[in-house]
Amino acid sequence: MRRILTLLLVAFAAALQAAPLTDAGRKALSVYQIVDDQSGDLVTTVDARYGTPSMGGSGVSLDYFAKKIPNPSSVGTLPIRSYPAGMTQSQVLAAAKDHIFANAPALFASIKSFMKANGVSVASFTFQQKVYISSLTRPKYIVWSAIIDAQSRPMYRDPVLADELPMILQAVYTSKRVMDGLPSSWSYSEGGILKYRLLDMQLQPQTSWTSIDTGGAFDEPQPGDNVAYDPDFGVKCLANKASSPSCPQGYPDMKALIDQTGAIAGILDYVRMVQPVYDQDPATGDLIARAAISVDKRTLNYAGCTSSASNLYSNEGRIGYTLITTVDRYMVAADGAYAYLNQFNGTSISPTESYSASLSVSGTASDLNAKIIEPKSNPAQLVDVSASPWNRMVVYLDPITVTGNTSQTLGVVNAPTLYAETSCDTSRPGWFKVSAIIPPGEQCHAGGCNSDYFWIERWFQFGTPASYSPANSARTYRGYWWEPIGISYDGGGSVSFSGYGTETGPSSEDGGYQCYYYEWTAYCGYTYWIVYYTTPSMPLDGISRSYTYSTLPKRREGPYFYYDSGGG
Repeated sequence: MRRILTLLLVAFAAALQAAPLTDAGRKALSVYQIVDDQSGDLVTTVDARYGTPSMGGSGVSLDYFAKKIPNPSSVGTLPIRSYPAGMTQSQVLAAAKDHIFANAPALFASIKSFMKANGVSVASFTFQQKVYISSLTRPKYIVWSAIIDAQSRPMYRDPVLADELPMILQAVYTSKRVMDGLPSSWSYSEGGILKYRLLDMQLQPQTSWTSIDTGGAFDEPQPGDNVAYDPDFGVKCLANKASSPSCPQGYPDMKALIDQTGAIAGILDYVRMVQPVYDQDPATGDLIARAAISVDKRTLNYAGCTSSASNLYSNEGRIGYTLITTVDRYMVAADGAYAYLNQFNGTSISPTESYSASLSVSGTASDLNAKIIEPKSNPAQLVDVSASPWNRMVVYLDPITVTGNTSQTLGVVNAPTLYAETSCDTSRPGWFKVSAIIPPGEQCHAGGCNSDYFWIERWFQFGTPASYSPANSARTYRGYWWEPIGISYDGGGSVSFSGYGTETGPSSEDGGYQCYYYEWTAYCGYTYWIVYYTTPSMPLDGISRSYTYSTLPKRREGPYFYYDSGGG
């Protein structure tokens, strides 16, 4: 029966439960040379294949050497040498080593030539020859293998003598940890598990998987751990835990498992910890985790228009990351020495994670329209979604909902001769409005002064003194404007009013002769107004107060005659 020994690493990533991996590995070549002893006749069989390892939802394909080479001997073989039946095991090994090492340079040159012509990155050569050893009834096999890496460097060890059914230990270790800052729930379902089985020389499983839960003992450290940072620390310990006193000692390593199972060597698939894909910000050079952000709710809660610094801006949403899965492959010898062989990279999308954040801001809703609170930032900070890299990450942006106290009445003057109030709203942050009008009890709605009355409104900026000259607030039905009101702000805590009550009334109309109606009584004659008043002021602290004024009611004086409704 043909026996094929390969020390090429075969990827088994069944523990990967994320979305299917997409990136393929490098093109690999595998050459097998089998020399059989058929009743003293040495018969050579050569098989050569190459292809690209493929990755799918269930892991890495075993059958990745898909292209069979029609003339495999042309790729490279070793010359045949016979070993007489009377030789001892040590004599056979010494002779085989001399023969193989003498012919290895020519073999490697031939294989490299094929690799260059066909774009192959890595290659393996496996040699197996049946021999009969003195005093043994069963045959043994000279087994020798070599790897040519991507830098065209051959790696090989001394040949060994194997039994008729040599085995390879295949092991998969899946890291339990996730990159700092990611939820632990994103870890692989088999995180921390070391599992292994035996393969024959045709890479067919001969045993079922045996699993050992190490609790993540062989995970790679992170920069914040209390050990010297070495990303391959876990691999070194898993190959041979005697390599460092810091290695975990409570679990078997590859060296022990190879010895325990009687395998000739091991293949280790080391699944690195979950981590996000990073993009470099072209503006700052910072590395930013590639994310997909949905900002599902944005709220701006106003604490009042005079307290804009304490307005609360809140964001709620979901964030998912593009994750990278890395599987490193190693060949492990029986003595625990190991060599890197190949790597597979694949990407998947993480489960989405809800987030919420709040920040005290001074802007209005329009100021914050293109701003979000950076998810996971500590302390919280605003970022512009129109700028890189956020313009690539934000997939949905909810409009801002305004809540809270969007307008306020700051103070009121309710005097016999004037009604006024100060107020503010969030449309003009840092400003307040003063509105004043002649109160209803002092308005004239009969006779020659019959008028419409209007609010006088002026805006002031907090902390900045300003004064507005009196402006008329009433107009008679014949178009005469009167009742002026002036408004001033001292830049501190009070507003004052001036001008009202000082005007000459509308007696100039029709030659100054008017009839006024008061309590169903007509007063006609030459009329003027005498009004006594004091100038009120109001605080801006929002506290209502009562005001006392020495203001006399308006009096009408001058020649007149009296007419009552009874005709008297």
